[in-house]
Amino acid sequence: MADCNSLGLLVTATALSRVVLRTRMNEALRPPGRPLKNRVRVYVYESNISCTHSTDKVRFEQKLDAFFASSSLRTRNPAHATIFYHPACLVDVYLRTRWRGELAGPSRVSTEAQRVERAVLRQISELGFSHRPHVVNSLRCFPRGPCNGCMHMHGTATFPTLWGPAFRRFCLQAKKPVDESRSCHMPYCVVRPPQPAPAASAPASRPANRSISVLFIGTPRLPNKDRECAVRALRFIPGARVVSLLNRSESNGDLRELMRDATFTLCPAGDTPESERIYQAIARGSIPLLDEQFQPPPLAAWSRFSATITFRNKWKRELSLPSPEHTARLQQAVKKHARRFECRADDLVFQAYIRRALHALEKGDG
Repeated sequence: MADCNSLGLLVTATALSRVVLRTRMNEALRPPGRPLKNRVRVYVYESNISCTHSTDKVRFEQKLDAFFASSSLRTRNPAHATIFYHPACLVDVYLRTRWRGELAGPSRVSTEAQRVERAVLRQISELGFSHRPHVVNSLRCFPRGPCNGCMHMHGTATFPTLWGPAFRRFCLQAKKPVDESRSCHMPYCVVRPPQPAPAASAPASRPANRSISVLFIGTPRLPNKDRECAVRALRFIPGARVVSLLNRSESNGDLRELMRDATFTLCPAGDTPESERIYQAIARGSIPLLDEQFQPPPLAAWSRFSATITFRNKWKRELSLPSPEHTARLQQAVKKHARRFECRADDLVFQAYIRRALHALEKGDG
């Protein structure tokens, strides 16, 4: 019996070897410019425009770089590629070099950003495949239809060609439903927070009680009336806590750890309906309360572990929170999704998401 099993394994291994050899031979003999049928093949440019600092807004650029470094979708031969990706950390460059305050405006573009765009375009031109679909990293996503203010005028002025209509994009923020033929909506890729020591408390089937009912960390007053109304409404919720910041760069790890003790984290819209607070809350098991205009990256079924900010009346003076039973289900689900948005290269869900996005971008009309 053992001999029969060994013979069967040998036959199977031999058959697999022939399939692998035949596939490699077909790829080697395929004429230049004829990629594998129905399979995405990505050529990734070598880039020395790397991310200089690690923040939630630029981490997706680093995660994509790590993903393609080990991905089977990547080809080293540009003639075999169906789509091309330039991994320059353009969002990092933009956020680091943009003008702020009174000097900010569409005409105020840093010379470093201009040099970066010229370098990327020169590299693409020299390879000789600029007529093929190309993807770059971007701050904002293309909407499906017209949308005033969606594309961030200063950002487009900074990279007028790379962030223009000719290039598809991996992007971070969406004000309206995303055009998936031109944009892959990336989440704020969070770093897994330090895990606290397990407490000897209630059974695992019941969510642990948290001392903060609803937590808000941020600047309450931005040019967004609904945001201010939502923060003010927390005054009428027992156990709610507001941590006001003078500016958005003031938050630190200690403040974020407060989310571990919050049942809900209020995440109202700021410049866009999306923010890093949403993903920081999920990573710490706190249910995010989302603006109704939030466009969720389709990496998960968001209704299972999040809720929409709603008010009890038209005067928007009091928030309406989910029932205790619904809250318990949300707590269980958000705990299961705590690592969903780390953008790990070994995460099968993330791999499938990028693969589907590349298929859509390859077939897009951009």
